[in-house]
Amino acid sequence: MKTGLDTSIVLRLLTGQPEEQAFQALEEVLRLKETGTTLWVSDLVISEVYFALQYHYRIPKTETISMID
Repeated sequence: MKTGLDTSIVLRLLTGQPEEQAFQALEEVLRLKETGTTLWVSDLVISEVYFALQYHYRIPKTETISMID
């Protein structure tokens, strides 16, 4: 089975914020991987994460690219 991750999950995993939600996101991703689920992230989600990291989290472009890569 394939499951797409949404923008909020990816942001939580990359930033660790808010901490409680980041922990829940990680637990869910690990649970899905244990069941053999293939996880994927769409181009749209990658774009949204890219801009959210810069605008909301004030992370410089070069660091944002490194986080996504």
